[in-house]
Amino acid sequence: MADQAAHLVDHVIPHVPVRQRVLSLPFDLRALVAFKPHLRRLVLREFLRAVYAWIRRQARKLGVRRSHCGSVTFVQRFGSDPRLNVPFHALMLDGAYAETEEGELVFHPTPAPNEDDLARIARRVRRRVARVLEARGFAMASTGGFNIHAGVAVEADDRPGLERLCHSN
Repeated sequence: MADQAAHLVDHVIPHVPVRQRVLSLPFDLRALVAFKPHLRRLVLREFLRAVYAWIRRQARKLGVRRSHCGSVTFVQRFGSDPRLNVPFHALMLDGAYAETEEGELVFHPTPAPNEDDLARIARRVRRRVARVLEARGFAMASTGGFNIHAGVAVEADDRPGLERLCHSN
């Protein structure tokens, strides 16, 4: 894990602010997602799409058009709780890149999400996941239980902090 964290910090994640966003799933989905990798990928895709859409909207409010997001995600399958849980820990750039007219990529930080933003994103993830699961013949009993936490962030040049964050995932 230490080697992976060092690699991410040294070679993958740019020198921009990074925010960890953690998606927790409702109990009735945890086993399904834990034991069916194709469904785990679909849930992750919908989670990233929903958060990226929010980041792009924030960038548009700042006048940034055609922005691009980035992240690295860890799927945890362990913890101190004996119950099965498969949270998605996404280390996301805390903003978006956009290309200038000269072809240069410039990073544009976006504001941190508040609790209402996170609740809206979680509802969007829930709707998208329900649609994807139902299209594949799986029923989703839960109407809630999708939670997103985004309180952990590191500044652009806090490489030791970023490495600790990568290592903790």
